[in-house]
Amino acid sequence: MQVAPIVERFFSPLLTQEQESDKLEHIRANTILDSKTHYFDWTASGLAYRDIESRIDEILPFYANTHSFSSTHAKIMSALYEEAKVHLAECLELDSSFALLACGSGASGAIKKFQELTGLYIPPQSLEILQKQGFLQTLSVQEKSALARVFISSYEHHSNEISLRQGLCEVLKIALDSQGRFSLQDLQSQLQLSTSSTRLIGAFCLASNVSGLLSPYKEIARIFRQYNNSILAFDAASASSHLNIPSRYFDALFLSPHKLLGGVQACGLLAIKRSLLDSQNPSFSGGGTIEYASNQGHLYVQDMVHRQEAGTPPILGLLRACLSFKLRNEVGLDLIRRREKILSQILLHELKAIPALELYGDWHSAQSQHNLGIISFNIACVSPFDLSLVLSERFGIQTRAGCSCAGPYGHYLMELDSLHIDSQSTKTLYELYQNPSKRPGWIRISLHYAHSLEDIEYLVDSLQKSIKLLRR
Repeated sequence: MQVAPIVERFFSPLLTQEQESDKLEHIRANTILDSKTHYFDWTASGLAYRDIESRIDEILPFYANTHSFSSTHAKIMSALYEEAKVHLAECLELDSSFALLACGSGASGAIKKFQELTGLYIPPQSLEILQKQGFLQTLSVQEKSALARVFISSYEHHSNEISLRQGLCEVLKIALDSQGRFSLQDLQSQLQLSTSSTRLIGAFCLASNVSGLLSPYKEIARIFRQYNNSILAFDAASASSHLNIPSRYFDALFLSPHKLLGGVQACGLLAIKRSLLDSQNPSFSGGGTIEYASNQGHLYVQDMVHRQEAGTPPILGLLRACLSFKLRNEVGLDLIRRREKILSQILLHELKAIPALELYGDWHSAQSQHNLGIISFNIACVSPFDLSLVLSERFGIQTRAGCSCAGPYGHYLMELDSLHIDSQSTKTLYELYQNPSKRPGWIRISLHYAHSLEDIEYLVDSLQKSIKLLRR
């Protein structure tokens, strides 16, 4: 059996249409969604796509584990797996200095891997044991700062903020300016306080999953690159379905392909400079990372990428990730941004006409034209949880209510006081939040380039009807 024809067929173009209208019609017809449902929850997860599912079905008869070249099926899957990384690098416009690692089921897996590779992550149980046994005292802020200073934005996802709080580093949050945007002045000021010997790591959200706010990545990179011994990473979980950024602006990128159309069940991805992998032992010494092992010792595989992908890799997850990014690129990033901008403007115009509606984020300044189509808001005297439920059950509209896993940013947006966490407040919060509707939050609408004007009209009309129902 020839491997090459199978690989070539799998990665052939998904779209043959040339006209934008034909592309959009084909996309809509092949998105797997109940015919009575209107989907506005893309920032949480994408939907399945028939042509991608068909490609996966075609290769399932040849499925086998990788890590072997002594059987035909293993050779086929190994070739598909490695070729998928080549195509992904092209889709993401990564230069040859980058490697791609398959990590978990989303950007959280990529963040954890990055923290392992940079020495920031330590399991809480391990830290507790070391402290109890006297091998390691509780680290002060100054001691953590000596290990690394990690800078984050004020609108991070929990995965990139709370995890760092538990890490071997000092975490410094960059303030927002008067318009609620990333303060480059504060970044410059905080970096200037670092000593020349301190490791500096930037781990910034590329786009807020609450407000669609896009970070000024070019300016951040320009400032960060002035400092030696620095590493710059961006969390592109909410951004990568909308855009690419040139790889010269980062050393690592966290990706969540399951948020793309066709990316259902895709794995997380870490794009990282190969120089950050050089000579590192595996963060976990599992199968596939070992070249030779005996009772006396072991050797790791020489390939630095394979060293960091222990065990059976997420073969189908990586293939789905690849095809979802290929589909995105075949649709065209220009088309995607242009349509999402138009749809956002139309929806915002309608939302601003609804009485007592509060939009979160900067949607008023000239810079808001760069925001992504992620819109969160509240209606006075209406629970966002009830509103989301009514939209779903009565009108078939899928949105999302809550804090979008961005609690610290939510405190800023909603002007909430931060609670000091102690035994009493912990008990109170757990008791209070047993009822999800008691949690502070908002309703979030995620726009997609395949939405039509009719979709927006139906959403707005249903939203107005739902508000009337809930205010009775």
